[in-house]
Amino acid sequence: MSDGTASQSAPLVVERHDDVLLLRLNRPERLNAVSPAMYAALNDTLRGVADDRSVRSLVVTGTGRAFCVGADLQAHGDAPLGRAARRAYALEAQEVNRRLQTLPQPVVAAVNGHAIGAGLELALSCDLIVVSRSAKLRLPEAALGTFVGGGVTYTLARRVG
Repeated sequence: MSDGTASQSAPLVVERHDDVLLLRLNRPERLNAVSPAMYAALNDTLRGVADDRSVRSLVVTGTGRAFCVGADLQAHGDAPLGRAARRAYALEAQEVNRRLQTLPQPVVAAVNGHAIGAGLELALSCDLIVVSRSAKLRLPEAALGTFVGGGVTYTLARRVG
């Protein structure tokens, strides 16, 4: 876990504010679209948070004008992932959501802009969601006839009925 001194170019910035840990998704040039590196950083950080009793709560937000616009499809389009890589990516995403849902500390999603697809899924995996007035929440996968792989159909129904 970092004390806020992580590189500003890292996909995740971790800041400690007393007993609150702030996680900032940090790809503002891509509206915080998730990448394999971001999921790996989230999993590494969340693994440490679970056992750290000095962390009393966790806040997840995005750097810049978006919370998270989902998967970085442009990056995937440049180098299509093979079957094994797609599976590993989906499992990493599912693990992030599972960790958020099962942390012993309360987790707040501070949705500061768009939360689309996997971004909405991240927010729904938190215990409490605080949304700015300008935020847009969407699941475009439904219009594409596909699905988000991290369990959003379960969490959305559980959260809103």
